[in-house]
Amino acid sequence: MRNILVCSLLFISQLSWSQTKSKLTGWYIAPVGVKVTIQKDSLTDLLLDAKPNGSDNITRTPFAFAESFVNGLPYTLKLKSVPPGITAIIYKGIRGTTGVSPDFIRVGADYTYELQSRSTDNKTFGTFYDSQSPAIGGDFAEEGRYVAFLSSAANLDGSTGKKRQIFYRDRKTGATTLISKSQSGEEANGDCMAPVIAGDGKSVAFESYATNLANDDNNSVRDVYVWTAAKGVQRVSALAGAGANGESYEPAISGNGNLIAFSSGASNLTEGVNGNSTINVFIRDMNAGTVKLVSADRLTGAGVGGSAASISDDGTRLAFCSMSASLTENDNNGLWDIFVYDHANPVLKRISVAPGGTERVQGNESASRVVYPAISGNGAYVAYATTAGNLVPGDNNNAQDVFLCEIATGQTARVSVDAAGKEGNGDSPAGQGERVAISMDGSMLAFTTAATNLGTSAGNILLYDLVNKKIRPVTKDGYAGRPVISRNGGYVFFGIGARLDGRYSSSGLFTYYTGLTPCFSCNN
Repeated sequence: MRNILVCSLLFISQLSWSQTKSKLTGWYIAPVGVKVTIQKDSLTDLLLDAKPNGSDNITRTPFAFAESFVNGLPYTLKLKSVPPGITAIIYKGIRGTTGVSPDFIRVGADYTYELQSRSTDNKTFGTFYDSQSPAIGGDFAEEGRYVAFLSSAANLDGSTGKKRQIFYRDRKTGATTLISKSQSGEEANGDCMAPVIAGDGKSVAFESYATNLANDDNNSVRDVYVWTAAKGVQRVSALAGAGANGESYEPAISGNGNLIAFSSGASNLTEGVNGNSTINVFIRDMNAGTVKLVSADRLTGAGVGGSAASISDDGTRLAFCSMSASLTENDNNGLWDIFVYDHANPVLKRISVAPGGTERVQGNESASRVVYPAISGNGAYVAYATTAGNLVPGDNNNAQDVFLCEIATGQTARVSVDAAGKEGNGDSPAGQGERVAISMDGSMLAFTTAATNLGTSAGNILLYDLVNKKIRPVTKDGYAGRPVISRNGGYVFFGIGARLDGRYSSSGLFTYYTGLTPCFSCNN
């Protein structure tokens, strides 16, 4: 009898709930003033408008349909209208049940192309001809929020334009900051280059010829530095206060900014390179103050050469290029190779090999070419470029291609092909040995191309989706520079001579919102 009573009460409660109505509610995350219209079940429209909230350029605005809907009924949402120049997605709650989860819906929008090489007040611009080396950071909810770049443009946060400087931009607040400056606030007195940004977006490493960025910089050579908002600029290519006695450059930075890899001809940073003028790869632990030699002979531990390092998010794995034949066993090709260092395993692994571990052929490239590998943030994959035709079956285009190697298995795939496997009729990437962009999990890659049969004209950028085996153009409007990609593939950041952001009449460095992940600041 008691069970019958309980069931009856539950039925009455459910019946009562299903006869009530609720509003569909959620949050809209977009640049201030951007409006899109969503539609429920192809019948009811709602205009979403990103309202100002403090000084942020990107805001979260609550919304609710004016009409209430019967609880328990399924619904489907779609984007009905999106303004030109905007990419929008319903990334949460596109389907659901009315009354079950209040505030469940999330809609995100961002500029498809947004000019980033600009001042905080949007009055000064860095063009494609004076601004290069894009870098992008911000993890999880802040994916793609922070960017860094070099520019010789004058009046970007007080820069004089006399030297190339490094700038840091917070896309949420719109603030562009000159970071290559001394502790007293003077801009660098020498050219600064090659900025790289930590995965969390809070640290930027770069190289510079300046002598005023560190108080004890008297080595008269290029050095590697790292900037954080809390500490300003610190020199990386130094040990116990002594600067490197050789040039240091090509920084790579871990996700939290503590571990920084770089190339250097110095012989006073670690043991094993005394009197050795060869360029080697090192890792600096900023917290511990230690420097480790990576490109070491497998038997003697001496530095035998390496460069162009790329580091994983946690800093435990690093990929680099070397001409040395003594880093691993059975390296007999007499060519450059790509190696992986693993902190947990002292034995380096050579990954630029053909199936079965056989040697890669030279292709039509220089035997001593420097190739810039890109390791995925999770340390599982390495992408690199070569003209070798024996890494995968069916490689017959006699052109440079992009290859992706799974480190654990050694399996290699060619990704500069279309969905049907058609190979490009020109080099990808367009630059010799150019570093490609790779997402955290290795599933998204972006690169320039000289091919004309992969969906865009020569000189543009392609985005490859490894999971769905799809390739699509990022740009179609002219010559573009080397791209970088945000953590989960939501944003591609690059330079181009075209004017892609309709709000500004300038070329420069642009972010491209792929729409494949929630826009940044879409934090739940």
